Amino acid sequence: MTALTIRAGCSRCGAALPADAAFCPVCGWRNAPSRLPWTHARYWRGLLAGYALFVAVGYVLRWTSNTNLLPTELILGSFLVPACFVFFLYENGSVTQVPLATVLSVFLVGGALGVIFAALLESSLAWLVLVGFVEEACKVAALWWWLRDRRLRGEGHGLVLGAAAGMGFAALETMGYGLNALLSPHGLDLGAMTQTLMQRALLSPLGHGTWTAILAATLWREVTAGRSPFGAPVWRSYLAVSVLHSLYDLTLQSPALSRLAITLPFLQLPVITFGIGLIGLGILRSLLLRLRRTPALRVAGAG
Repeated sequence: MTALTIRAGCSRCGAALPADAAFCPVCGWRNAPSRLPWTHARYWRGLLAGYALFVAVGYVLRWTSNTNLLPTELILGSFLVPACFVFFLYENGSVTQVPLATVLSVFLVGGALGVIFAALLESSLAWLVLVGFVEEACKVAALWWWLRDRRLRGEGHGLVLGAAAGMGFAALETMGYGLNALLSPHGLDLGAMTQTLMQRALLSPLGHGTWTAILAATLWREVTAGRSPFGAPVWRSYLAVSVLHSLYDLTLQSPALSRLAITLPFLQLPVITFGIGLIGLGILRSLLLRLRRTPALRVAGAG
C-alpha cells in the first residue's frame, strides 16, 4: 500500500482518508490515536520555529529600541512552550479523539477563568502554602463546563483538556510575571523580562499543565464510570497535585532552597524545584502509558 491509498472514512465526518493520515483533512478529527513517529510530529517543529522567532524579536527589540515589539516578545515567551506542550499531548501523546477547536477553547477560556478565579481568592490569602490548593481548585472548576459534554467521556479526554487549561493558566500567569519583571523602578528592564520568560517557559511542563492534567484525568474517569465527581479518588488526586504545587512554589521562592541550581545561559533552574516538577511529570507519564494500553474510547455520536 502506498501513502496515497485510501482507507476507511473519518469517524466524524465520513471523508475519505489517505492510509497514513492521522487527522482528517476535512474536519481535523484525530483518527489515529496511537503515538505518531517523531518524524511526522509537528509540535517540535513549532517549538523550534517559535524559539527562533523569540530570539529574533529579542535581538531586533534591543537593536532598534522599538517598544512596539515588547508585546510580541511577551506573547511568544509566555505562550510558546505551553502551547507546544498541549499540542504534543493532542498530536503525539494523545490517546483519545479531542477536537482541536475544543482544545483551543479550553486553553484560552479555561486558562483565563482559572487566572481570574485564583486572583480573586488569593487576594485574601496570608499563607503561600495555600496558593497551590486554591489554584488547582480554580483550574479544575474552570473545566466544569466541558465535563457536561457527552462526546468527551474518558480519562484520556480529561487528561488532554486538563493539560490545555493548566497550560493556558501558566501562559497567562507567565505573561504577568514577565510584565512585572519588565517594569522595574529604574525603567524598562529587558534582561529581567527575558530571564523570567525563559525560566518559566522551561519549567512550565513540570507545573500547571501536568498537575491539572492528572486531576482532570481522575475526574473524567470517575464521572465516565458513573461515580461522584467529589469521591475519594478525586480528592486524593486533588490533594496530591496541590501538595506538589505548594512544595514547588515554596522551593522556587525560598532563597535557601533555590540556592542549589542548574546554571544555564541567562538563567538558573533550582534543582529541588526541578525535582518536584519531575515527580508530577512522572505521574502524568504513567497515566499516558496505561491509557495507551487501553482500547481507545469511541466518541458517542461519531461515525
